[in-house]
Amino acid sequence: MHLVWAPLGPGVLADFLGAYRDRRLGREHDLVVLLNGFGSEAELAPFRELLADVDHEELRLEEPVLDLAAYLEGARRRPAARYCFLNSYAEPLVDDWLAKLDSALSEPGTGIVGATASWGSLRSYQRFSLGLGGPYADVFADRRATAAALAAVAARQAGEEPDTPHKRAPFKHARLLLEQNHGFLPFPARHIRTNGFMLTGEVLSRLRTPTPRRKADTYRLESGRRSLTSQVLAMGLEANVVTREGTSFAPADWPTSRTFWSGDQEGLMIADNQTRLYAEGDAGERMALSRYAWGRAA
Repeated sequence: MHLVWAPLGPGVLADFLGAYRDRRLGREHDLVVLLNGFGSEAELAPFRELLADVDHEELRLEEPVLDLAAYLEGARRRPAARYCFLNSYAEPLVDDWLAKLDSALSEPGTGIVGATASWGSLRSYQRFSLGLGGPYADVFADRRATAAALAAVAARQAGEEPDTPHKRAPFKHARLLLEQNHGFLPFPARHIRTNGFMLTGEVLSRLRTPTPRRKADTYRLESGRRSLTSQVLAMGLEANVVTREGTSFAPADWPTSRTFWSGDQEGLMIADNQTRLYAEGDAGERMALSRYAWGRAA
């Protein structure tokens, strides 16, 4: 299932389809395109034109929803034995990427696999940014320099001027702090990132997946106490990262997979907007991102 978010425009879909056509997948599959945020048939026209020569099934969501909510609705409407979910920015980089995920998921005792993962914790970083110590205080030498580097990355992503906590409206910042503390794990908050991941329909049916209504809800479902990964691990199943070579890495070894914000991301199999930010960053930005994701294992 590939998510197509209308506000991003057809260019992002064109990038995905270029990679989808150019890279051998290595597995028989059905491509389901989740159309999210479209208000009219006229809006859909340029997207459908791009998809005209691609064998696919279209699922149009009635109202705009967040990424994970779209995946869950897609799975509800399209029952299957296995699902590979790809977000709008996902771009497969190597041949047989689907086969490598599928083979890794088939390893005994495995519950979920993904192209990238992180130990990063919103909760711990907010405490650090306020000068309250915590795990990141032993990782980052300079609080202001770290905040500036991460703000520069976020601004580059949004095409805006850098925004640091002291520049935000106090009420808005206080609400953000509350949202990022409630329901989140301290570092290391081990989680498979949801830009590109695979699990079985049976495991998905056992997960508690309340529909995310706000972005904070999505973050909790990805990296919180009751995240998809946390629930899979609680079942006694493994959550592994899969590299472009098809090698599986357990949570303790994720940093050495060099798939996300580590080294030159040499092991990365499916790129997205976040992996591109790191690839395009300067040395200071890359170090800040890597330490956020992996702490002293960066």
